[in-house]
Amino acid sequence: DHDDFKLMIDCGVVLGTPDAGKIMTRVMENLVNDTQEKVDVLAITHEHWDHLSGFAQASESFGKLGVGAVWVAWTEDPKDDLADQLRKELGAARQKLAACAIALHAVGDGATVSALEEIALTPLGTAASSSTSTKDAFDKVKARGNVRICRPSDAPFEIPDANARIYVLGPPHDPKLIRKIN
Repeated sequence: DHDDFKLMIDCGVVLGTPDAGKIMTRVMENLVNDTQEKVDVLAITHEHWDHLSGFAQASESFGKLGVGAVWVAWTEDPKDDLADQLRKELGAARQKLAACAIALHAVGDGATVSALEEIALTPLGTAASSSTSTKDAFDKVKARGNVRICRPSDAPFEIPDANARIYVLGPPHDPKLIRKIN
């Protein structure tokens, strides 16, 4: 006799969802109850608000969930040169977008600033109006420990006591392909 293997992939809602905190708390509480308070793996596909917001919006409920391992993409590997280059490029893009938002706000164009935050800045974790950032939510997840860096070149992960495998399909570890995707 064995327990079910429980895999959770991301947890969030799109920016601007009405009552997002209440919704995500209800979702997380249901998840905690349905999993008997533990998942074997929590996989985070990528660092966007709609994939991570629940960990911030339902922080207290998330704290009740045991997590065996956290899986993240190779783009989170601090020792990977391509990942480091991508982080630098993304950081520069964030700064430029934030500067645009400040300039637009200064000339009274609040509508464009709101649109910019919704489509670019908040998903990247830089919106000034957000009390918590995408990075903060992601850091909460990674702080759970036992973080595994996943690469498309990894061998399939065999789920114990099941006739099932998990394959890492992306993102590609290729400078040209990854930029084409972005």
